[in-house]
Amino acid sequence: MPVARRGFILLWSAVMGLAACFQAQSDQPVPQPPVTSRGSSGGSRGRGGTGSGTAGGASAGGASSSGSGPGGSSSGGASSGSGGSSGSGSTGTSGGSSGGSTGAQACGGGSLAFATRFLDLGTNQAITGLTVTAYGIDGLAVPGAVGTTDQSGQATICNPAGQEVYFGLEGQGYPPSYTEDFVQTGPLTQTSSVLLISTSDLPAVQVLLQEPLVATDSIVVAVVDVEDASSPCKAQIPGWTFSLLAADGGALPPGPDGGSPFATVYMNATGIPDPALRATSTQGAALLYNVDPANGAVELVGVNGNADAGACPPLVAPVRVTGRSVVSSGSITFDAIELP
Repeated sequence: MPVARRGFILLWSAVMGLAACFQAQSDQPVPQPPVTSRGSSGGSRGRGGTGSGTAGGASAGGASSSGSGPGGSSSGGASSGSGGSSGSGSTGTSGGSSGGSTGAQACGGGSLAFATRFLDLGTNQAITGLTVTAYGIDGLAVPGAVGTTDQSGQATICNPAGQEVYFGLEGQGYPPSYTEDFVQTGPLTQTSSVLLISTSDLPAVQVLLQEPLVATDSIVVAVVDVEDASSPCKAQIPGWTFSLLAADGGALPPGPDGGSPFATVYMNATGIPDPALRATSTQGAALLYNVDPANGAVELVGVNGNADAGACPPLVAPVRVTGRSVVSSGSITFDAIELP
């Protein structure tokens, strides 16, 4: 029987196929896609998180420089023109497993270190000066839980132990980006890098998709990966399907003209989006896009369609993610399942 998973494991898993498909486009002219819009880039965005109550929302922006993130009480955030961060169409981590070691530097005051490195997808160069901020479910920045990448692209954030938070990423030349909500129970050092796509590389996304991207809508990257590349659970990467619910677990409002509230495309075995696929391939990746930012937050639901799904339950330490994902105008949010 298929096993539904809400609350995907680890923040960023390897999306090597998506990286490959962008690299395949790098030496070819990229046609400019038509720019479409829903006519509203945000507005009020209430955020009812699973198990977290509700929090008010105002303005769909990126990670807010005023200390109040998306869904928080302050207005706006960095726009895609001025920064925000991470990339719409970005690819999660670059290499095999992203579980990492647990030897991150110590943090005081009941906080736990989360260390990772950020690279630009198009150039494979370190991203310097990227701000990584932890936000609570109320959309407010967690005091002291912020880091800035150094010359190597490395940043360490001291997160409050046991508190549900998400990361907002902000850097010049990158659209706003977030991770799904997570609870950290131990220190973590990512052993592979997070690849972000710049605003200037976003037209490459349109080339690879069947439906036009709505410029003001959001993208959710969904990934299944294994912690150990030699694990027998690697055989369960194909066969997953993904969908989105409202953050409170209900159905999302219909899309324009009463249609679907989002579009979905799965990556084939070579890492290219394939509209004919109805589940994950060996790449384990999918894009759920044209998500209306007026939703404020969504919940990613994954179903493992493999007959022996129960043999490979997702990991829950040192990071347990909830599946709840902030969305804002022009943003991308990372959701992942990490199998043993």
